[in-house]
Amino acid sequence: MFAFRKTFRSWRKIVSDTEHVWDKHETLFHYTNQAGLLGILNSNDLWASSYKFLNDREEVVFFKKVLRNSLLPFFERNLRNKRDLDVMQSALLRLHGYSNLASQQADEFIDVLYKTTFQPQGGRKELVHPFFVSFCSHSDSYEKKNGLLSQWRGYGSDGGFAIEFDVKELSRQIQESVATYERAVSFFCDVFYCDTDNSLPSLNENIECIVDTAEALIRGRENPFEKSYGPFVTAATRTKHIGFREEQEFRVVIAPILQGGPFSELGEGYSKFKKIYVREGKDGLIPYIKLLEEIPDPLPIRRVIVGPCRQQQQNYDAVSFALEGAKIEVTLSETPYVG
Repeated sequence: MFAFRKTFRSWRKIVSDTEHVWDKHETLFHYTNQAGLLGILNSNDLWASSYKFLNDREEVVFFKKVLRNSLLPFFERNLRNKRDLDVMQSALLRLHGYSNLASQQADEFIDVLYKTTFQPQGGRKELVHPFFVSFCSHSDSYEKKNGLLSQWRGYGSDGGFAIEFDVKELSRQIQESVATYERAVSFFCDVFYCDTDNSLPSLNENIECIVDTAEALIRGRENPFEKSYGPFVTAATRTKHIGFREEQEFRVVIAPILQGGPFSELGEGYSKFKKIYVREGKDGLIPYIKLLEEIPDPLPIRRVIVGPCRQQQQNYDAVSFALEGAKIEVTLSETPYVG
């Protein structure tokens, strides 16, 4: 148990280091529908949804494919250099060859890493359950003014809304909020985009750390996962398929310590649990956390862009009434799309 506590503390320190997002972007855009906009305005909060209930069904698990291709050369090299293969390994090697056996070992290692991190174990809740809030960054002047066409298409004929946030103030509020409860993971940063065949230089350090863990495991070192959980969780929650690259996403990732999970049994110092709520979604119920419920300050909203749709002017008028008295600009997207 002591080793587990030590692992958690070192890991949490690694992934809690928040990058200065405002050094990259002064503002970021959160796209939402009518219900989402009303929820944000009425609650003065952002809702972070469970990663298992997002539109991209490969959230978190996509990194498996990237990691596998990075681990294969290591496992194959290890097999070729190994002289004391056991009977079963020797038989498998004769039947399948180095590449296939290395592939099997890589898959087994990755499965263990994912199961021990993101799946319930022994009747207890999972070690890490991430909740996400997503934002788009726009460098193009037209998109900054009018929003991203692919996002508007996603909301169809009912129209959508892009809420523009002041990043520095939002980051301050998030940091103050997460300090009030126990969490395994907390960061606010950009997303890595790649395909399964080509990793990114941004991921090299994370992957090297995971490869070192695989080597330590093979050599029988004690607690080999201690240094890799942070880089692994960070990479798994920040990596998306290159097909989503147009969004240029920044995301808040929070994994609060769950009651009934491994961390909740560590004793003192782990008693401030974040409440998990459930809301109605398009395809069913969605677990979420209220990101800023501990912070009384108003959300740092600079502007709301009313997306293109047949009732765009009515939506604009309604939002203007809702924000009456607030120092928040409301604008119409000039993109000629009506769904």
